[in-house]
Amino acid sequence: MPEVRDNRIEELTSSIPGVVYQFVVDADNSWRFTFVSRGVEELFGVTQAAVCRDANVMTRRIVEEDREAYREEVRIATNTLQPRFSEYRILTADGQPKWVRGRAQPVKQPDGSVVWSGILTDITEHKDLEAACRKAQETAGIAETIISSQQQLRTLIEAMPDIVFFKDGHGLWLITNQASIAMFGLQNVSWEGKSDRDLMSLCPEYAKTFEICIESDEYAWNSGRTFHTEELIFSHNHPRRVFNVTKVPLFNADGSRKGIVVIGRDISEQKQMEVKLWNNTLHTEKMIERERASVARDLHDDLGQTLTALSFEVKKVQNLVSHTVPSAMENIGKMFEFIDSMTTSIHRIRTTLKPLLLNELGLVASIELLAEQLSSKSGIRINFDSACHICDCVEDSIHVFKIVNEALNNCLEHSQATEISIACVTHAGECLLDISDNGIGFMYPNASRTNSFGLVGMRERADLLGARLDIRSVVGKGTVVRLSLPCNRKEEAADAISHN
Repeated sequence: MPEVRDNRIEELTSSIPGVVYQFVVDADNSWRFTFVSRGVEELFGVTQAAVCRDANVMTRRIVEEDREAYREEVRIATNTLQPRFSEYRILTADGQPKWVRGRAQPVKQPDGSVVWSGILTDITEHKDLEAACRKAQETAGIAETIISSQQQLRTLIEAMPDIVFFKDGHGLWLITNQASIAMFGLQNVSWEGKSDRDLMSLCPEYAKTFEICIESDEYAWNSGRTFHTEELIFSHNHPRRVFNVTKVPLFNADGSRKGIVVIGRDISEQKQMEVKLWNNTLHTEKMIERERASVARDLHDDLGQTLTALSFEVKKVQNLVSHTVPSAMENIGKMFEFIDSMTTSIHRIRTTLKPLLLNELGLVASIELLAEQLSSKSGIRINFDSACHICDCVEDSIHVFKIVNEALNNCLEHSQATEISIACVTHAGECLLDISDNGIGFMYPNASRTNSFGLVGMRERADLLGARLDIRSVVGKGTVVRLSLPCNRKEEAADAISHN
């Protein structure tokens, strides 16, 4: 009869999903299973016989982090005789992780043991669903935060009068404001996710501008730091605009490119004012040059001639009194000394003014004299070698002289050089004027920033001459400033006059 009963229980429990069990906790806290359904093989991957032989076969399948808590729950429930509900993780015999939920009811026996009757069910799918829901909620929360942050960011950049946009590490446009869209003509263009090269084909009238952006972006990436520059925005429909641009490259933890933030401010009006100021400065310089020329001529023509005449008159007096008043000879000698001193001072003052009197002295002689004066004053050797007729290449030589003067002063002040060379040669239809030194050199992009007004002035003077100014510097090896002047301008003008 017991076998018939056990078979009926087995048949009954085999249709129940999970594991139906009964185990006994003896008075000495030892465990033993008196019955386990066939579901234990599917859930735990162990046989009924193995569980009945060793009660810990199932317990050992509980993951280590949950095992001690499971034992504590059983101990407390056994002492309090309260129904037990528990959830824990197991690893099956083939290493498959599962979640198990257990429910059991205790009954205390007369001998002090406690019999637990319960059921274990597989809730892995339920737990996976819960985890997915939590992940979805977290993702939704993060997405909501991101969306809120992006909305705040968009509101902020839209309120800015400057152009603002953000590109990813591949140079694709992700975020921008209406000021940028209007400036680049992107109103009817699907710009999001596009690169500058894509936009060059979509907005061909701005192709030159996007090409400049690509070059400066690459410079910012390679420098690895915030980069400041000025960029021109060209368009067939709008006048050329000048922007003061700041580019901030961003990098991932592994050093790969993450994105770049670009902020640009329209400084076209400021540049126009600078041009006006520069023109006024040039006009003022010309007025000063005229006054200096006038002063130099007055010194030579008036004071110089007056001192010469005075010298003759004193000589006459000397001849008259040399025999009759011998005691006056000492005073007459002092008068000659004063006249010589005044003549020397006038000559020195006029010589100081002469380098700027280019119409009288000439450009080459003015540069030679400038080099001699600066060399004598600084103690640094300055060599000058002119193998071409630079005067034939220049219509307004004052700008060339000013460029040479500024370059020499920069060498003396910053280069720590021991030798400076000025060389002028003709090559490929150009007159090349080089000012080089053997000093410490510098990083030219850094020197071309706002504070380098001298270099900016040199470039502007070169532009006025229709020339090209190149500055090449190597840290530790020195600097070369090259002014390239087209040397056929006057020849072309002469040919045109002759032809006419």
